[in-house]
Amino acid sequence: MINPETRVQIRRYFYAEHWKIGTIATALDVHPDAVRRAIEVERFQHAEPLRPSIVDPYLPFVREVLEQHPRLRATRIHRMIRDRGYSGSVEQLRRVVARLRPQSHEAFLHLQVFPAEEAQVDWAYFGSVMVGRAKRQLSCFVITLSWSRALYLEFFFDQTTENFLRGHVRAFQSWSGAPRVVLYDNLKSAVLERRGDQVHFNPRLLELAAHYHFAPRPVQIRAGNQKGRVERASYDRQQRILDPAHEQALLRTKRKAVHATRAGRLALAVPESEALLERAFAQGESAASQTAQLLRLLDLYGVAALRRAIREALERNTPRASSVAFLLRRQHRSTPLPALDLSRHPEAQALDVRPHDLETYDELAHPRDDDDSEQ
Repeated sequence: MINPETRVQIRRYFYAEHWKIGTIATALDVHPDAVRRAIEVERFQHAEPLRPSIVDPYLPFVREVLEQHPRLRATRIHRMIRDRGYSGSVEQLRRVVARLRPQSHEAFLHLQVFPAEEAQVDWAYFGSVMVGRAKRQLSCFVITLSWSRALYLEFFFDQTTENFLRGHVRAFQSWSGAPRVVLYDNLKSAVLERRGDQVHFNPRLLELAAHYHFAPRPVQIRAGNQKGRVERASYDRQQRILDPAHEQALLRTKRKAVHATRAGRLALAVPESEALLERAFAQGESAASQTAQLLRLLDLYGVAALRRAIREALERNTPRASSVAFLLRRQHRSTPLPALDLSRHPEAQALDVRPHDLETYDELAHPRDDDDSEQ
C-alpha cells in the first residue's frame, strides 16, 4: 500500500513527465504493480463505451446558449430544446447543463511577505455591553503581523481616531518594534477620502507613520485576499454575518440608487466631470468639495455651458471647480445680451412723453450768475 504522496509522484511522472512504469518503480523503490494501480491502467483498458444519450443531438445548441448566457437556468433551456424536439426530462438536462456551464473563477495570487515586513489593521465590532446603567458599544482594535500572525487586541468603547492611534502605539510597544508596512481598508480612522486607487490618508495617521517609520498602504476595494489575515482574526469563519438573500436584494437596490447620489447625478448629467474629478483628486483636492461646487455650477449655468467649461479647464490643465467657475463667468460676460424691444408693450404705448424746456439745464449750469444778480 503506497501513501498518497507517492501516488501523486507516480501519476506526475507517468502522465506529465512520460516515464515508463519500470523507470518509476526503480526510482521510487516500489513494485511495478503498485505503479499500475496508481496510474489506473486497468480502468482505461476495460472502460465500457459510453451509451448514447437523448441529449447528445442538442449538445451544440446547449453549449452555444450557455456561452452567450452563462447564468441561464436549466429549466429555461429545457423549454427551448423541447420546442426543438427534445423529449427527455429536465433532470437529465440539468446534469448536462451543470457539466457544460462555464465557470468563472477569479484568480488570486498568494501573497508572501518577510518577517516584520507587513501588518494588517482593522476594527472588530462586539455589540454592546452595560457599564453601570449605561449601554456602550464595544469595539476591538485588531492588528496582526502577516508573517508570524502575531496578534494584538485592545477593546475600546468607541472607534475614534485617538483610540485608533493609541492601539498602534501600544501594539508597537508590545512587539518592541514596528513593521515596515501597515495595510488599511476604507476605515474612517485611516482614510479620509478615496477615489479609485488614489487615497487621502488621515494626517494624524501620517504623523504617526512618520514617527514610527512605517508606510501606510491601502488595500484594493473588495480584495479580501490582501487583508485576509486580520479579517480572519476579526470574524468567526463559522458565523454567518449576512443572509445571502438579503445581501443580493441590498446589492440590487444599491445599484439602482447609484445615480441618486450627488456624485452619480453629476456623472449622469456631465460625463466630463469624472475626468476632472480624477485629476483634481490626484492634485490633492477633495472630491466631495469639488462635486458640491460643480453641482452648484450645474444648477446656475446648465448642462451645456458646464460641459464646455469643464472641457476647456481640462485642456488648460486646471482641473478644479474654481477654474470651471471662472470660465463660466467669463463665458457669461462675453455673451451679448439680447436687445429688449418695448415698442409693442401696452404700458409703453400708453406713455405720454412731453418735450422738456432745455433752458432749465442752463440755469443749473450757471447757479453763480443768479446769485450775483440777486445781490
